[in-house]
Amino acid sequence: LYATDTWTASTNMTSDQDSTLDEPSEEPSDDNYVCPGEGEADLAVAIESTLSGTAEQPYVGRSAENDPYILIDMKKVNAISKIRYTPQDASKQIRDYEISVSSDGIAFEKIAQGTFELDENGNAEVFFYGNDEKWIVTESARFIKLTAPGQSGKDIAIQHLGVYGPSGDNVDMLSVDGIPVIGRLAE
Repeated sequence: LYATDTWTASTNMTSDQDSTLDEPSEEPSDDNYVCPGEGEADLAVAIESTLSGTAEQPYVGRSAENDPYILIDMKKVNAISKIRYTPQDASKQIRDYEISVSSDGIAFEKIAQGTFELDENGNAEVFFYGNDEKWIVTESARFIKLTAPGQSGKDIAIQHLGVYGPSGDNVDMLSVDGIPVIGRLAE
């Protein structure tokens, strides 16, 4: 599970949990800043609370007209192999999903689609498979876009979105009396 303290998230959903900042910002803070319309204050979007997994309440949002999406900017290219989605409220969970990745935030490639199925702990995990659908693969990306096709106008709950890298595959070699035992059947 990657640490998310420098990441940002954005969405096309709105939520009662979003709040208006007292003072509109004068200058963009990074390359992905979206300027609010004239006369509008900046919006503190509550979706970012889903990255840390420490929010007391799930984010609940809705996109009125378009398929809802969450866009995660990891601020650098990372190797990713799995996403874990925790809705907390199963009645408002994302059902069908599409996951797309990008290195530049412009050209996205769809790497997974399906229907989230919650396990006994209330999580849904999506591993990424190669073209033959037999092997789990690692994707390189800076941006991850989770889209809920056909779910506009519905409340979507997200408690946590976890992004995982490669597992590490460490293999400890056994030895007997300081001699490696790999390939050694008998003396």
